[in-house]
Amino acid sequence: KEKILVVGLGNRAVTPDALGPYVVDNLYITRHLLSEGIVKDVREISAICPGVMAQTGIESSTILKALCDEIKPDIVQIHNLHSNCLNYEMFFTYLKERQIPVVWTFHDCWPFTGKCTHFVANGCRKWETECGNCPQRHTSGSITWFFDKTRKMFNQKKKWTTGLKSLDIIVCSHWLKSEVQKSFLKAYPIHMIYNWIDMTKFCEIHDDTVYEKYGLNKNKKIIVSVSALWDDKTTRFADALRLAEVL
Repeated sequence: KEKILVVGLGNRAVTPDALGPYVVDNLYITRHLLSEGIVKDVREISAICPGVMAQTGIESSTILKALCDEIKPDIVQIHNLHSNCLNYEMFFTYLKERQIPVVWTFHDCWPFTGKCTHFVANGCRKWETECGNCPQRHTSGSITWFFDKTRKMFNQKKKWTTGLKSLDIIVCSHWLKSEVQKSFLKAYPIHMIYNWIDMTKFCEIHDDTVYEKYGLNKNKKIIVSVSALWDDKTTRFADALRLAEVL
């Protein structure tokens, strides 16, 4: 059976970056159980959450390289690689040298752009050819007022991530799949798998005390929208307005 190493990258203390660690929290890790003879006839799964160390990702990359040499996984699965969690060049060069198959789950557009997680609000399509003179360098991601390194970062990502012997990309929507198919990663297999929802927690409930607590009129239709950013320039704001018109 295949040996799988799952790397839960991200900062557990910051909600937008905590997905990797929370994925690992909900995995059934079996390597130690197999080695002790507690279970058998199951796939060997190992996992690690290296967290965010220093500012370069070199420490996390060194740890993962050592683990891969020890465990010799048949597959490495990765999720978000934002916020200096991993040194791109070191890690992907290592994967190419060892020819380890990779499964990479995309939760946004960062892997194939110069810096942006999303670009719809600005209507920017430069990433289809080459980033540069980024319209979001002052407002999104790693904000900079004096330097624009998006062209350099775009070409570095392209160099380091293309050329893998085996890469399967997982996306959570048809829209994201269509965008990846226009990127420099379009040659790799792209699989669409929706994010799952725990229906025991996210289900319809009726509690009239909510109306009383917040002074709401129960005879009106109410939209609740949650967003990290909220103004008339974001797509979330526009989506809420369109939904209001539909309702």
